[in-house]
Amino acid sequence: MWTKWTATFSAIATPLIALVAVRIAFKQLNSNKKESQRASAYNIYQQYLTTCMEYPDLARGEGTITKGHKNYGQYCWFISSMLFSFERVLDTQVRSDKWKKTIIKQLKRHRLFLVDSSSVKDRVWANELQLLIDSVISNRNN
Repeated sequence: MWTKWTATFSAIATPLIALVAVRIAFKQLNSNKKESQRASAYNIYQQYLTTCMEYPDLARGEGTITKGHKNYGQYCWFISSMLFSFERVLDTQVRSDKWKKTIIKQLKRHRLFLVDSSSVKDRVWANELQLLIDSVISNRNN
């Protein structure tokens, strides 16, 4: 009799244990993916901050470098690099309001440039970043 119950229990328990194991593995994979994306966002932003420290005059923004300025070409490349970094961060952290606030704060520093930027006007940036840029340009985030 016990042998029969043991066999029945084993027949039921084995698939249940397998399902639990699959669920745990799936959760672990999702957790690892999120952590990897988070680490990637931090690394990308750290590279941006390193560039800011190397070129503080470019990072300052706020209209300090205009078309006639000797460093204007370099500033254009700085902005392109900044926007590309932000786009990559948003690719991995699209649901993070903290990252969006951080990016908006930096975009505001360069608002005067972004208003006239051809890449912004041509809407070449990913939609999520473009929406943040549009909100900064139109002063919806003050």
